[in-house]
Amino acid sequence: MGKTRIFKQVEIDKIIELYISKKISNTHQLAEIFSTSHKTISNILKKNDIKINSTGGQKKYFNEATYRDFLEDYQSQLKEGYRFVAICKATTKIFKDYSNSSGVLTQHLLSLYPNIDIPTQHYRKEYAKENNKFWHEQYFDITQLPVVKAKTKKCMYCDWETADTQNLSGWYQVHLQEKHKIDLDDYIKEFPEELSYFKKYEQHIEHQKFLFKEGNSIECKICGKKFQHIPPSHLATHNMTTTEYKEKFGDCTMSKKVLEYKRDLMIRNNKTVIVPFKISKPELKIREFLEQNNIKYSPNNKTILSNGKEIDILMEEKKIGIEFNGNKWHTEFFGGKTRYSHVNKTKECNKFGYDLIQIFEDEFMYKNELVFQKLSHILKIDQNKTKIGARKCEIKEVTCVEKNDFLNKFHIQGEDVNSSIKLGAFYKEKLVGVMCFCRINKSENNYELTRFATDYDYIISGLGSKMLSKFIETFNPDNIISFADRRWTLNCTNNLYIKMGFVLVDTLLPDYKYYCEKIDRYKRYHKFGFRKKILHKKYGLPIDLTETEMIKTLGYDKIWDCGLFKYELNLKNTQNHE
Repeated sequence: MGKTRIFKQVEIDKIIELYISKKISNTHQLAEIFSTSHKTISNILKKNDIKINSTGGQKKYFNEATYRDFLEDYQSQLKEGYRFVAICKATTKIFKDYSNSSGVLTQHLLSLYPNIDIPTQHYRKEYAKENNKFWHEQYFDITQLPVVKAKTKKCMYCDWETADTQNLSGWYQVHLQEKHKIDLDDYIKEFPEELSYFKKYEQHIEHQKFLFKEGNSIECKICGKKFQHIPPSHLATHNMTTTEYKEKFGDCTMSKKVLEYKRDLMIRNNKTVIVPFKISKPELKIREFLEQNNIKYSPNNKTILSNGKEIDILMEEKKIGIEFNGNKWHTEFFGGKTRYSHVNKTKECNKFGYDLIQIFEDEFMYKNELVFQKLSHILKIDQNKTKIGARKCEIKEVTCVEKNDFLNKFHIQGEDVNSSIKLGAFYKEKLVGVMCFCRINKSENNYELTRFATDYDYIISGLGSKMLSKFIETFNPDNIISFADRRWTLNCTNNLYIKMGFVLVDTLLPDYKYYCEKIDRYKRYHKFGFRKKILHKKYGLPIDLTETEMIKTLGYDKIWDCGLFKYELNLKNTQNHE
């Protein structure tokens, strides 16, 4: 229950009849009967010029205090040192949220049984009152298990403890310095067995040993710090670029070992010019793809942009460049890529008449096939796909599981979490397209188009417009907005959005995601999970630190994108004009 669905006319007539006759004059009760949300019922009534009862409101079937008493009675049965858990009868998976307050049990059931009818909150509480047990106990065994105390790391000098047994936050080191005025070098000398706990320090020791061997390192002429190859990020701390450093101190940014390796590489490849130190495998794969499709390109092109800046792959005839952004090397703190580095490169290419596609490493690794499909579409590479007209597709509601499975396969961003309206396009009973929407403001009839994707084995002319029209016809929105990733949207005024009637209303500044190589070499993490309060609670970091200071302490870095294009379809003005 509580699902959004598309109604047939006979169902709409029945809703209106029940409401007008006052047999059921409550939108919430109608929503339960017709397995949808009360907002959808309200939209249907408004669309048919039916005035909504001002008294409205959902009938209070169940007293909240009674439900709290039920939960307290449940808790009173708990043995000391134990906790309640829910164990799935089908999979034996254990869940700590036995009362389903977070909805985790509901999501688990939907993943097992996509067509299951999930009852409303009011029905669940009514069920608990009448049966003295949770409604979901037909699928889960609620039992008690002993509480296993989490492992902690105790200070060698005092009673202070931390749950960070892997030293992810580095807070133990901070404690030693602030509380006991002991630096890590002295601590390791006193307790050498603790070295394995400080993984970064252990790696630092080994790296220092390596650097102090003759020929393995080069010394920064400004501060004396040793490197195998002086990185731009280090020179940035001296307010200097690599070019400026070489002009002042000569071409001395690489150690003898690195230079020997590069000379050997040139000899092995019979080259007479300097070649890049290393070309990534993904970039080589993209080159192979272009060669297989007879598309001419020049690698590592330095002829277009100013100051010798390089474009990884440039297709002169198509006026399109491709940049492969290895995540580690395109971070802000380590890689020296500021908020505007990526978008400025796109803008500069545009200035000289070229479009630029920028691909991040996680997209290539996790969505490899989809990346090449998007490149095929942009470069107009014919791959003998099945061509069908949108008129041959049936548009109807899909389940959350169907929607997520489809988006994870066919959309570069994968599934979304906010959409409440999920439309699917079916061709001969096969799902070939998904379009999702979410309500922006509860008090207004405005929506966001959050996802649109099609099966890349098909070319379906006009499908986006057909699905959008179905949504507008059913939900009668006043306004729809949507956002397009600037890295993949080469022409902001001639694309699918424009063809569907949207207008470009804004260009958003670049935003960032977080990255930590030691946790996942490829993945970029959305910043929503790294808010100050979350980090303070999870790792015990001082709340007076900034978010950036906190994530640096945890070993994370930032990766900036190129921003978004914002599109808008204003239907209210159109309706008023009509």
